[in-house]
Amino acid sequence: MSDKTLDKKEIIESDISELFNPFPGLRPFGVEETYLFFGREGQSDDALVKLSKGRFLAILGASGSGKSSFMYCGLIPSLQGGMMTKAGSNWQTMVSRPGSGPIDNLAESILKYKKDYHNLPQKDQQIERTIVSTVLRSSSLGLVEVIKQINKGQKINTLIVIDQFEELFRFSKLEAKNSDENESAAFINLLIEAVESPEVAVYITITMRSDFIGECAKYLDLTQLINDSHYLIPQMVRDQKRMVIEGPIAVGGGKITPRLTQQLLNDLGDNPDQLPILQHALMRTWGYWVSSRQDTEAIDLEHYNAIGTLKSALSQHANEAFDLLNKRERQIAESMFKALTEKGAENTGIRRPTKLSTLAAISGVSEDDVARVVNRFREPGRSLLMPPHGVEIISETVIDISHESLMRIWDRLKQWLEEESKSADMYLNLSEAARKFQEGKASLWQMPDLQLAINWRISNRPTIVWATRYDEAFERAMVFLETSERAYENEQRNKALLQKRKVKNSRILALVFGAFAVLGIFLTLYSVTQSNLAEDNAIKAKGSAAEALISAEKAKEEEKKALSALEQAKLAEREANIQRDSATVAQKTAEIAKNEAEIATKDAILQKTLADSAKIEAVVQLDNAVLQEKRALKAQETSEKLRYQAVAQSMALRAIDVPDDQLRGVIAKQAYDFFIAYREPDKQYNGDIYAGAYYGIKGLLKLDQYEKAPDAGRDAATFKADSAFNQYHGHTQPGPGREVVNVRSVAFSKDGSKMYSAGGDGRLLQWDFEDRSYIEVYKQSNVNRVVNISPNERWLALGTSEDEIDLFDLDDIFKEPKKLEGHQGAVYDLVFFDGDFGFASVGADKKILINSYRESILLAELESTAKTIAISPDGKYLAAGSMNGEVILFDVEGVEEPKKIIRKDMEQKPILDVKFSYNGKFLAIGGLNINNGLGYAFIWDRNNNTQYGPELMGFSAQVNDVEFSKDDLLLAVSSNDNSVRFWDLDPDNIYDLPTIIYDHKGWVWDASFHPNGGYLVTAAEDGLLRRFPLKPKKMVDDLCNYISRNMSDIEWRQYVGDASEIPWVETCKGMIKPSNEASNSKIQVDSSSLNKRSLESNESSKSKNEKN
Repeated sequence: MSDKTLDKKEIIESDISELFNPFPGLRPFGVEETYLFFGREGQSDDALVKLSKGRFLAILGASGSGKSSFMYCGLIPSLQGGMMTKAGSNWQTMVSRPGSGPIDNLAESILKYKKDYHNLPQKDQQIERTIVSTVLRSSSLGLVEVIKQINKGQKINTLIVIDQFEELFRFSKLEAKNSDENESAAFINLLIEAVESPEVAVYITITMRSDFIGECAKYLDLTQLINDSHYLIPQMVRDQKRMVIEGPIAVGGGKITPRLTQQLLNDLGDNPDQLPILQHALMRTWGYWVSSRQDTEAIDLEHYNAIGTLKSALSQHANEAFDLLNKRERQIAESMFKALTEKGAENTGIRRPTKLSTLAAISGVSEDDVARVVNRFREPGRSLLMPPHGVEIISETVIDISHESLMRIWDRLKQWLEEESKSADMYLNLSEAARKFQEGKASLWQMPDLQLAINWRISNRPTIVWATRYDEAFERAMVFLETSERAYENEQRNKALLQKRKVKNSRILALVFGAFAVLGIFLTLYSVTQSNLAEDNAIKAKGSAAEALISAEKAKEEEKKALSALEQAKLAEREANIQRDSATVAQKTAEIAKNEAEIATKDAILQKTLADSAKIEAVVQLDNAVLQEKRALKAQETSEKLRYQAVAQSMALRAIDVPDDQLRGVIAKQAYDFFIAYREPDKQYNGDIYAGAYYGIKGLLKLDQYEKAPDAGRDAATFKADSAFNQYHGHTQPGPGREVVNVRSVAFSKDGSKMYSAGGDGRLLQWDFEDRSYIEVYKQSNVNRVVNISPNERWLALGTSEDEIDLFDLDDIFKEPKKLEGHQGAVYDLVFFDGDFGFASVGADKKILINSYRESILLAELESTAKTIAISPDGKYLAAGSMNGEVILFDVEGVEEPKKIIRKDMEQKPILDVKFSYNGKFLAIGGLNINNGLGYAFIWDRNNNTQYGPELMGFSAQVNDVEFSKDDLLLAVSSNDNSVRFWDLDPDNIYDLPTIIYDHKGWVWDASFHPNGGYLVTAAEDGLLRRFPLKPKKMVDDLCNYISRNMSDIEWRQYVGDASEIPWVETCKGMIKPSNEASNSKIQVDSSSLNKRSLESNESSKSKNEKN
């Protein structure tokens, strides 16, 4: 290839009668495609010089720079052509990749060049591989010995190509974690010894991404070789890129217009990793051109735009292949792509080539099932997986994605890659915790980590084959998780028992204190009695004291009388002394009795006080006991609510994957019943419960009747639908693979009975909201972008991809519309003012126009393109969202100067939609973050000039539409990640997770709330309108009409829990409870009435279209 010189003019003017697609797509060019490889003429000469000097060459470059193609179409053909004069032209080339077994893969590559190897039975081939692998592992000279045996004395040069050499470093990390061997170092030593050996003429070439060059420093000899001999793929200049585009087209027999070449070069830019994307886009453009071209027509912009351009062609192509799969095959595809890719450092994707047999084991299906899915992604013209089409796939075949760019461009794969990374991180954390627990360095997991791990196990259903790719101790990790779960459940049961005991003890304590209170009252009564007795004794003592005093007086009188007689005096004195002593004793006795009475009184008062205190304490203890009992009951009630809420959410999530429609429906119904019974009053929305109810009712309403009655008036798209529950079919476009087209916009009549949809097929349809029939109002050649209705329902305006706006009089809808001019280019958005004032529009010409039905007045011409506008409810302000991240508020009356609402982080965040809330307080904003490719949305509080609530996150692609509900309680956000999410805007709920609707097979362009607030209608890339009830009750209320059974005991245990803890209930009243044996069989529902209603609706649509 290095000698190839081709005059560009000769290429363009070459005439080849037979057309063939000259572009390989994502995969690299093969040696046999050298004649199609353009743009690097002459560059292989420098690489040959370096290779000849040291028999080693490292070809380095960024991802997508063309390293492999340069190897196969530049270096190898030059060697085979004898351009390395000292070595001659007798070469054998062996190509290998490290993958998950570098030495085994090298052995397999070598054996491909051994005579008669392919004719051996599979068992003998395995023996040969084992022998060669053993020799390679025996010593660092193993490769030299194997090459000598293969060549058997022939003088032949051997070029060993190690493609994707960076895979070795991923293998090395896994090896260090799971094994004591160092196969990576042994593999490198084999290559180095072969290069340095004089016994064989072995040349080694590796291709490696330049961002992995630092990993080579771990291997000293390899680092020296790379320093001595490496070739960095130079970035192409514009003329070389032009040859990449025009050269293969000329060889393939086609022609390309100069303006398309210029457009491709502009879209390609200077990013080297865009080359595979260019090759893929050209492959797709060629295919579309061949299928739709006129005889002399050259490949032009219309063909390039039709496949989605460089920006969307690859993702759109991959989605087309995915959409062709059935539900089971899609699950296999998701599991397969997660196994083939890995999230590396700095969020870069890494390829992980895997054998077909391993992919089947990871997915839990047969190898034939996986092979069918693989073949879907490698059909002719769809080179998304390797090996390429035509190569037979067997058990040992290594499957790989064609290029890393698929991981960067395909939105669905990016989402899978993120999910797989999170799943792997959870498993590794769990495995590490299990190891530490086994070593006694850590304890069992508690909440919330335990709940996260349980959720991970339920949603991912990890298998040992999947897990051992990250850590081999799978069984230990699962045992650790189960042990933690059982320990937590035991702890919860013990806590409940302990709480019950506390309540029981509190009641006993209250009874004891009550007994003490009664005893205290008794003691009080006894003390009062004793006090009364003491008072009586004191009165008697006072009486005795008074008598004593009288006696003393008499004694004195007697003493006076006795003075006259001495004998009588002594006697009288003696008697007086006796009487005085008696009086003294009596007085003292009285005083003692009085003191005792006072003490008894005080003691009685004390006893009464103690009794009152005991009574008060008993009342307090009783109140506390009652309070604790209430708290315990409240805690138990809360715990029970949380438990049932968790069970309900788990049931709803698990119901989605249940294959049997009847069982899925009854599980979803019971999950909803539990949620309603135990939810918090202020929590109206739960995404898991909604998803369960939605997929429950959706699966019960099949479209079999339309497949049996193709003449019923439905479009061809009907036959590819999977549910009659909520889909509106009508927008179609003829052509291969184009049964459905974008529905870009939807608008409701004031009462909600009608709605209007604008599609990429140029059609404007009027729908009956209830029976889903439609009338074609208008059709034109331009792409419809936006439709809107005036508040007074007099006018309908339709914005198109070309300059004009079509204005319809709703009083005579089928009258030819009035053409309003003023814009140059596509009309991106339009919105009506209240009353009959007119409407505002914005277009690709950066102009905002005010249209009064008669003329267009320029309101503003912007510096940056604006794709969205909104008018405040009072009609005073117009908001425009620009592609430079600014929201500009214009005073429609021109009194105030325009002002900007700018957040500091909005410079790289184009705004794709803005909406005012109906109360005018808020402005919702949505768009794309260019830095990470993710969508974003947030709500701006106009009164406080600050953000309301959190950033509304979770979108893996750009946000197309934001929409407030009529009551401003909900915000719906639609995105290119095929989802619609709606948030509860209550200040206490806005931080909760949103309700997510994943049921679109393409980008969701628009969403609109029904005027009655009960439904959300979406318009999507897959050509369908869908209506979603905002509350699951609308769906759940109908479930039992289509269900003919309840859950069996075994199914209850599997999806709800142990019946001893959560008793079995009759979900659908009057329906059977299957036996455990019978529950495995599917029970069909007679949907004849549904079929009849649906077919009548079809006939209605058909008749309406015939009339118009």
